[in-house]
Amino acid sequence: MTDSRDEHQRNLSAFYADPAPRLVLVNGDIDHLPFRQSTFDLVLANHVLYHLRDIARGIDELARVLRPTGRFVATTNAGEAHVPVIRLHREIAARTGFGSETDTSPFSMENGAAIPGAHFDHVETHVFTSASHYASEQALVDA
Repeated sequence: MTDSRDEHQRNLSAFYADPAPRLVLVNGDIDHLPFRQSTFDLVLANHVLYHLRDIARGIDELARVLRPTGRFVATTNAGEAHVPVIRLHREIAARTGFGSETDTSPFSMENGAAIPGAHFDHVETHVFTSASHYASEQALVDA
């Protein structure tokens, strides 16, 4: 269901007219988040953990800001994902000293449950199978 353009504009106007802030953008370092302990009901790490130099340290910090009854959700790719943009990312990371050109992900679908399992009592894995296929990096950019 989608809003008409006028309804969408009214909703945005009402959102911004409300004096109580609903969204605050904060720029921070995942190793030292600028939030008190037990601040959030939900912490989402959406395709970010495999970029960290120290994944365990990042998860420690995410767990610190999560309330005891909260949920931590992390998403990642399959380790064997042959996606041109991932290959390009790894190549650039290796050239700039932030990783290697290896196709082995430090946090993937295959090893993703074990790493948070050291920080959380209960870990569930949900696998979603869908695929996008691109013949080259340029095909992805053009899409």
